[in-house]
Amino acid sequence: MITQDSELENSILDLIPGSANQELSLLLDEKDIADLETCHHAKWTEAQAEHIADNHALVEQRMQSLTISHRARCNLLDDAIEQATDSRILRMKESELERANQDFNRRLAELEQAAKSADIHATPIVFGALTVTRIP
Repeated sequence: MITQDSELENSILDLIPGSANQELSLLLDEKDIADLETCHHAKWTEAQAEHIADNHALVEQRMQSLTISHRARCNLLDDAIEQATDSRILRMKESELERANQDFNRRLAELEQAAKSADIHATPIVFGALTVTRIP
């Protein structure tokens, strides 16, 4: 919710259930709409930057986890390749290592794409005026 009153903004969702409709000819003028759009853009920019930073941190954590588990898997396969005496087992383990590397590269690319595509989209739902009467 975007309002011109930051104090009201924090409690507007609590006020709406107790509100009542009134027939008023109160419309927002162009300056009020421009002010609200400026306020909305500033909040959206801040939320987007925070979301992108959080997303990058999460993706980085997942990439580190993926890399560690891939290294462990490759080490096991390398050991099995070194110890293989049967050519069929050697081919099987080499093929398994190749698939592990392909899987790792695919998943890493997916994570990198996820880091680049983080975004927040905003769509206006309602425009209106809310008159708040403060009772002492």
